[in-house]
Amino acid sequence: MYALGSQFGSKSGPLDAARSWIARVPEATLGGDGAAPLQIARLRFGLHRAVNDALARSGIDLVERGPLTAERYIDATIARGAAKGKRWAGRVHADDQPINVEGMEFRADGRLLLGLRYPVSAAGHPLLVEIDDVEALFADPGAVPRCSNVWELVDVGDRDTPMGVRALHTRGDDRFDAVVGDLDAAGKGATILADHPAGGRAASRHVSFALPLLAGGGAVRAETVHEFGAIKRVEGIALAPDGHAHYVIDEEGHVALRTLLLE
Repeated sequence: MYALGSQFGSKSGPLDAARSWIARVPEATLGGDGAAPLQIARLRFGLHRAVNDALARSGIDLVERGPLTAERYIDATIARGAAKGKRWAGRVHADDQPINVEGMEFRADGRLLLGLRYPVSAAGHPLLVEIDDVEALFADPGAVPRCSNVWELVDVGDRDTPMGVRALHTRGDDRFDAVVGDLDAAGKGATILADHPAGGRAASRHVSFALPLLAGGGAVRAETVHEFGAIKRVEGIALAPDGHAHYVIDEEGHVALRTLLLE
């Protein structure tokens, strides 16, 4: 079982190295009498570097970063790393985008698929990036991982209502379900929304899509499965073999689990 930090920061910045990690635990050790052995790799912005490099190579036009995002997330992080002599200093570059990872699943070939809440494409579509070899992250956390394919869900979101990935689930055979929605929570002083007010408009939506095995990234068509209407904070999804879709909803004051039977 794998878990991944968001690689992001607080709503006012800067980026937080404490959120730059990946961890795993053997499923067979869960639920026993003793503590499960957790292996954690502290990436120190190595994944931030790899994702930004992959986005640059992809040729996909990204949403304009915005002056506050640049100042509070990128410039402030660079300055902090230099002033405190951090081991990760130099991994965050002046022209980078901050990345916020909110979905993670494995492809059929073992590559790790990351769903980004931010950034999105300039057209307002969600982006997904692949890590080529997840084992390398644990072998040498100090190394910058290899990220290759970048995918754009072109049927989801637009410039007026951009959407990012909020959750990701695999059905196997490179078929995926995702929850997509706003880029950050409105009304909470989020820097991303100060630069991009439209980023707080989108309601949550359940979509499904398939990734072609041989293609090296690019545009992907997505089908809408369910619209959540006024519910905006859907943050988890799992599909059961009996046809039920389970969603985790972050409501004020508590976290709720809701279940729908998909027709």
